[in-house]
Amino acid sequence: MTILKVLKSRKHQHLIVTDECEFLLDDDTVDEHKLKAGIKLNAEQVKGLKLHSDCTRALSKASWLLSQRDYTEKGLFDKLKPDYCDYAVRYAIGQLKSVGAIDDMRYAKPMAEYYAEYKNLSKRAIKTELIKKGVSKETAEICAEDVEYNEIEAAIQIIRQKYPTFSDNETVDRRMTAALLRRGFSYQDIKQAKAYIIKGEQNGI
Repeated sequence: MTILKVLKSRKHQHLIVTDECEFLLDDDTVDEHKLKAGIKLNAEQVKGLKLHSDCTRALSKASWLLSQRDYTEKGLFDKLKPDYCDYAVRYAIGQLKSVGAIDDMRYAKPMAEYYAEYKNLSKRAIKTELIKKGVSKETAEICAEDVEYNEIEAAIQIIRQKYPTFSDNETVDRRMTAALLRRGFSYQDIKQAKAYIIKGEQNGI
């Protein structure tokens, strides 16, 4: 096939018009391969140009996303996947990982502290939430364990704020226990937190 026209299309892209088809390429790919009217291309060359352009655009988009906030590797992959092929997405992520732009530990540490301080989640629940965000199991475990956090004190705080009448109401007690278990607190920690509060009530604290 022969290129008939190379037209400036949308931002940072050109429309390549041939005698057989039309396709979009990014500006860098067009400039690098010196594409212009009259150049002949075969199907494999067109395929290669499209992949090269996809990789370039995926890297540009990934770099922009990371300039806005941190992403996990999985989070960035999921963000790019709807617009680019797997190869281009993995290429972009590989390039950014090689220069330290993607760091799951850097992303996970402040998230773990946030879950502990503002959500009162147990370390087990923090680990679960980090994994949901795309953090690897190993990194999630490290960050959850590194949080300076007393789970019994956290359980006490939740009970006092949300279930102040648990000691006088068996139904509230059951709901409270179930809710804390869902947050990842162990039954033993819940038991100790309840005992501490009841003892305080008996002593007028």
